[in-house]
Amino acid sequence: MLTLKISAAQKFLYVADIHGIQWIVSILMSDYTDEFNELGVDDLELKLNELICLCEHLKAENIRLRAKQASLLSERSELVDKNELARRRVESILSRLKELEPEA
Repeated sequence: MLTLKISAAQKFLYVADIHGIQWIVSILMSDYTDEFNELGVDDLELKLNELICLCEHLKAENIRLRAKQASLLSERSELVDKNELARRRVESILSRLKELEPEA
């Protein structure tokens, strides 16, 4: 449900109950009166619906990116552990080689 209430005297556009969320969008009516009159309520509703769709898209993308980030952090942690294990093995091999060298 979309409810629009326009008040030039109070100089704001009140948009109530869009997907259960109440929104107040402040605008300077003197700056936007001509544009608003040209657009009309139907066009404004269309633009608000486009904005809502964009917000939903961005929320979904944000969730996807956060999941990807978590996956990459997990993978990074595994690679750091493997790197540390490989470093310890190389150090161990070098230590054994030094022990095998004949003392000069």
